[in-house]
Amino acid sequence: MPAPVPYFQVVPEMKNAFNYRLCLVTHARQHGIKAAARAFRTAPLTVRKWLRRYQAQSLTELQELSRAPRSYPHKIGGELAQKVVELRRRLPTFGAQRLKCASGIFRSATWPSNAFCGSTA
Repeated sequence: MPAPVPYFQVVPEMKNAFNYRLCLVTHARQHGIKAAARAFRTAPLTVRKWLRRYQAQSLTELQELSRAPRSYPHKIGGELAQKVVELRRRLPTFGAQRLKCASGIFRSATWPSNAFCGSTA
């Protein structure tokens, strides 16, 4: 099934691209990766990605996966987060840099933005 429009123009407009990807994978299994890439006007890497997902988990993996990060390494929590929220309520016009300087919460030897606070410590 040759696609008249390139893959990356068709798929973002679809609510559910499952059937289109299934056709892509089926074509790749029958005719090869490069032939499927030419037929669907996409890169062979894209065909390989969907073929690999299909082979790993069958049909369920042809659904779009969440792009949300699995972890937030810079997320603060607990008592520090409560202090920051309370500061934002008390000083609603302060931006991030000014809050750092005014509160002293974020000051440390390793914090690179101490220069913005006007002190050399």
